[in-house]
Amino acid sequence: MRAVEVADLVARNWAAGIRPPVRLSIVEWAEKHIHLDSRTSRIYGNYRIRHTPYLREILECLAPESPVGEVACMKGGQLGFTLMAHIWLLFLVDQAPANIFCAMPTVDDAKDTSKTKFDPLVEGSELLRSKIAPARSRDSGNTILMKEFPGGAIMFAGANSGARFRSRSGPWLLLDEVDGYPPSVSNEGDPVTLAKRFTTTFPRRKHLYISTPTVLGQSRIAPLFEAGDRSRYFVPCPLCGEFQILVFTDKKTGRKGLQWEGTAPDLRVWYECEKCKGAIDEGQKTEMLERGEWRADAPELSESFRSFHLSSLYSPAGTLSWTDVVKRFVAAGSDKEKLCVFVNHTLGECWEERGEAPPWEQLFRRREKYPIGQVPAGAVILTAGVDVQGDRLEGEVVGWGPGMESWSVDYVVIPGDVGDPKTWMELDRVLSRPYRHAGGLDLRIRAMAVDSGFATQEVYGWARKHSSDLVFPVKGNDAMLTLTGQPSYVDFGRGGRRIARGVRLWHLGVSVAKRELYSWLRLEPPLHPEAGEQFPPGFLHFPEHSEAWFKMLVAEQLMARRDRRNFLTYHWERKGRNEALDARIMARCMAAIVGLDRWTPEDWSRAAAALRPAPAPAPPREGGTGRRRPREGGYFERWRGRSPS
Repeated sequence: MRAVEVADLVARNWAAGIRPPVRLSIVEWAEKHIHLDSRTSRIYGNYRIRHTPYLREILECLAPESPVGEVACMKGGQLGFTLMAHIWLLFLVDQAPANIFCAMPTVDDAKDTSKTKFDPLVEGSELLRSKIAPARSRDSGNTILMKEFPGGAIMFAGANSGARFRSRSGPWLLLDEVDGYPPSVSNEGDPVTLAKRFTTTFPRRKHLYISTPTVLGQSRIAPLFEAGDRSRYFVPCPLCGEFQILVFTDKKTGRKGLQWEGTAPDLRVWYECEKCKGAIDEGQKTEMLERGEWRADAPELSESFRSFHLSSLYSPAGTLSWTDVVKRFVAAGSDKEKLCVFVNHTLGECWEERGEAPPWEQLFRRREKYPIGQVPAGAVILTAGVDVQGDRLEGEVVGWGPGMESWSVDYVVIPGDVGDPKTWMELDRVLSRPYRHAGGLDLRIRAMAVDSGFATQEVYGWARKHSSDLVFPVKGNDAMLTLTGQPSYVDFGRGGRRIARGVRLWHLGVSVAKRELYSWLRLEPPLHPEAGEQFPPGFLHFPEHSEAWFKMLVAEQLMARRDRRNFLTYHWERKGRNEALDARIMARCMAAIVGLDRWTPEDWSRAAAALRPAPAPAPPREGGTGRRRPREGGYFERWRGRSPS
């Protein structure tokens, strides 16, 4: 090779070495380096944004050079958002390496995501395989929950593990399925707030929140969506060109977008344009998605906080069809639980438990003629809740039957200073009182909750005198997503050791219980119960309580307000005295602790059978000595009122 040729070769190689690399957009990078197989997608081969065009703008917001700092996605299922999030993570590994924190609801979810969704994407890319080694037990730098690469690491964590939330820091944060996170991480606080500390010291940082929503007022993704620019995807009608949002039913106008006629297998489904009223066939949806565009309700926030909402009506061809959506809705029928799943996972919207009860006058007129203090025939077990006030105790005794049908058996008011032992002696009498069942036998309270929010030490002192399986000191927690949680010990001995048989404080999800109660109060009785028509599950029966009692039962209402950060939050607000409401909520939670929600029809039948009087013994045969009568107060008496399981 001549000297001139050598010099030219050196010059060209040198120029190539100093030339800045071609900067690919995040979408271009994904289409070049992401390969999909059967484990990650229904479509095999190289990733193509045209299959899910609505994700293009979201990915562009996640690029490091974008000024957007927070992105929230409230969505339905089968839309490709999980794949999009992992593409973002892998793009950062290659183009903007730094520590990345990725949280899922539980540690098991994090492990499953790492093995079944993240690792296959790495294995399918030669570029990524060279940067992220496969997880091996002998390689301490790469495990299922820790993926190290040049310049940083991806840390997968479960929101139920506080230790992972305290480790390391970095600029990139992915919080997936935030509505599935527990209320608190190891009693340290809200997991989303704790996770955001991961990026605190980095001025150039991004937070991505993704989730299917849950119940309005408890959902985390809903207020995050409200805090952003609230973008929705508008698509053009192929008939008239009008841009519109695809809706199942518009809550504001009542307009129904998705239409159908017939039944499966002869079900015909189409979408009705809101302008020309023309019938849009699903075969035209692909073209509609390609021409769609995101439009924000609050465009002034689009430079800092983008938020997106998308329902499964936008699912690309070959995934969830409009016919499938209709079938899901029809299959749900009037079942509240199934409808909730449909609204959350298909429409990508919060399930709204109406936070208001029917007027008290309506409930007052529904009173029944059974005597106060007597247990009607349908009830087989009693629980009670006691509200503590400064000058009195107020409590309700509730009888429960199959399907969580309930009867208000008694409402007691014990006047007296709660610091006076005589007041608590009166409560002892209520606790031990036998209530005559309609079948003729006596029934006693199985579990009693006592509110410890006021006069805490007096409540604990009284509870210590009784079995921990009978008396339950309780405290309400609006943030809880379940009726009850694990109890915490409040009695400790020397050295800080808890006393095994000491007082246990039970936390109650009062907001969940109130929503359930108010939905039950709106149930309608059957038209002809005397003809054998059944009351709906959860129906409440009342004796002739006073007007004041019914006013207390519906004394709170769920109200929506925006906080200082513009988050839409929901709070229960009192309209008057609410002792009857609190007592009923505590009695309901006691039913959950006893396990009534899990009782089978056989359990209810056995409990009902135990309340039937025993048949009279047969007369002794001639010449016989007869049989000895069973002792009263034995095993049967102790079992009655206890769980049959």
